[in-house]
Amino acid sequence: MQPGCVQQPRLPFAVAATGPRGLKVAVQHGATWVTTGDRESRDGPLDADAGAAVVGRQIERLEAACADAGRDPASIDRLVLTGVELAAGLDTADSFAHTVGSYAAVGVTDLVVHWPRPNPPFAGDIDAFEAIVAAAR
Repeated sequence: MQPGCVQQPRLPFAVAATGPRGLKVAVQHGATWVTTGDRESRDGPLDADAGAAVVGRQIERLEAACADAGRDPASIDRLVLTGVELAAGLDTADSFAHTVGSYAAVGVTDLVVHWPRPNPPFAGDIDAFEAIVAAAR
């Protein structure tokens, strides 16, 4: 669109990508890289440890794409969106802390969880959610 972004500094651009072509776009244009995990069919979202392993491998590919483009890998944020493929760990405050720690250990800078709803894939208890988030501050 013309005239393009007139806001200075520009609004940060986030790119969700896991394949080679998308990672190249994320590295070239993104301030933030986003993942929701992988799309392999399974019986529900991956727990924190398994999800962090998947995301860790994706981050390795992101860093390789950064190296190919001559970009410092530390200059791009890494955001994980939990939900369908990746469990948010919102059962207890301890499980959420474990989830946050698991993703941080593989290099994730931001973790996004969905507001609980009555039905899957984002089913959850709102009171428990609010208590967990308050404890995580």
